Parts: sequence; C-alpha cells; structure tokens
Amino acid sequence: MFEGNPPVDVKLRWLAEVNRAFKLERTLAEVKMAAVTSRFVYIARNRPDIVSSAERGDFLALPLTRQDSPEMQRKLPTYLVTRYPVGVDPNLSKELE
Repeated sequence: MFEGNPPVDVKLRWLAEVNRAFKLERTLAEVKMAAVTSRFVYIARNRPDIVSSAERGDFLALPLTRQDSPEMQRKLPTYLVTRYPVGVDPNLSKELE
C-alpha cells in the first residue's frame, strides 16, 4: 500500500520504474494496480525481491507498507458447477478440486 495517497502520475511513474528495474513482462502481471486511483499495489507472492525493494522505498523514494503476509492462508477458489454428468452421485461435487 502506498503511504498517503500519491497523485496518479506519481503512481504510474513508480510502476514504470519497477517494471524497468526488474524487467517485468506485462503479460505476467507480477506487479499491477487494480486502479490508478487506488492506494494498493499487487505484487506476486513469488517475487519477494520486488516486495522488499518496494517496502524500502527504492523507487521514487516511495516506501510501501505490506498489507498481506506470505504466511497468510491463501484463499481457495470457488467454482459453480453448471453441468454435472447424469448418473453420478451429486455428493461427489463437494470433492472437486
């Protein structure tokens, strides 16, 4: 999370600096903002190097505050089964991955 709420242009410059420093590909979305007006930045859990650098304020001297912990339980996705095979016990649907 950005400390305070810097202007949109500062956030965009920050994101550009991070992308350039870590040579990130946009398609992987390792660092992204849901909306430029938000104070929050998503950094992939598998990139602790980016997290620690962002927390230190290595980019534009803007330190970020961690709002999540790698030790935190991950949310499991929920799926809606729209087509279920005829003749299969419906109770088995609770065991789908």
